[in-house]
Amino acid sequence: MPTTFHTLRNLMLTLAMVSGLATAASVAVAQNNTTPSFTLKDTNNKNYTVTVKDGKLKTGPGDQLEDKNAVLISFWATWCGPCKLEMPHVNELHKKYNEKGFEGISVSIDDSRAYSQARAYVKGRKDADKKPYQFVALFDKESKVVAMFNPSKTLPYTVIIDSAGKIRNIHTGYNPGDEKKLEEEIKAILEEG
Repeated sequence: MPTTFHTLRNLMLTLAMVSGLATAASVAVAQNNTTPSFTLKDTNNKNYTVTVKDGKLKTGPGDQLEDKNAVLISFWATWCGPCKLEMPHVNELHKKYNEKGFEGISVSIDDSRAYSQARAYVKGRKDADKKPYQFVALFDKESKVVAMFNPSKTLPYTVIIDSAGKIRNIHTGYNPGDEKKLEEEIKAILEEG
């Protein structure tokens, strides 16, 4: 017997598909809550992959994939003010929990014309210690990956993924203080082991 939640979820997905807001990939993400695999270029124009293999979340450059206990992916754009406000917090979370198997990833959805501006923005940012940002910065110039997660392209759009590749939480927008909620969610996943 379907629950009210499942009935409402299926109705919302159907409405989104009819209105053209959802792609087949995003529907797949919503239905089974699993992170789709993707490869994008990083700030050094090298391939970087996020995937789930054998029930384990893995990320890394080329074929050097490493298991991860949790990953935060933040979709952003250079024209998005709240995205730029969230970015330093993504970096701080990455620095704080990286040794525990956490990785912060930012994915710019700026198109090819704005790619160099997005790349320069990330490479030019410094943290409170005057060090370059340490999270992984990727570029989705054709908006293919963001469409798999967020077909409406609301920004920032932040996804928290557990070690099995399950999407555990999704946040849209950013207000000061939201980083505390993100940290609580990341800590909870990391404490699960």
